[in-house]
Amino acid sequence: MNRKLEGRIRRLEQSILRKALLAFAEPIRAHAERLARTLISPRLKVVTSVKLRGSTGIVKIGPSTEVFDTDRNGKSVTHANVAYWWEFGYKLLGPPYHSKKGGPVIKHFGSRPSMTPAYEAQKAAGLAAFETIMRDNLEQDVAA
Repeated sequence: MNRKLEGRIRRLEQSILRKALLAFAEPIRAHAERLARTLISPRLKVVTSVKLRGSTGIVKIGPSTEVFDTDRNGKSVTHANVAYWWEFGYKLLGPPYHSKKGGPVIKHFGSRPSMTPAYEAQKAAGLAAFETIMRDNLEQDVAA
């Protein structure tokens, strides 16, 4: 009986933590996507993933790994590739710019960051959302 009760408490705890982490990440994700779509490409997608281990969790916010486009050689280019190149200031140059091996040349230019500015601008709103979810759920548990 104790084991079942402890398992139920752990699942409830993880459920609440998952909701709170997603609430924290949402304003940052939305702001990062707006910046990325403005600075990089109107098609760029930013996603959130949550990993829980016991009573702790990690939330990751970043570009999607879905295929963004394919190059002329049939290789896939993901949202993450495109976002990385632009975030840190690299650009692929197509024909007539090729390396000696025949592939495209990567050129460095001014970076256009979207993730760090989004985090800095929205971390207070994310923390407030996290706190609200945790407080509401704890108050419900105490009242019950």
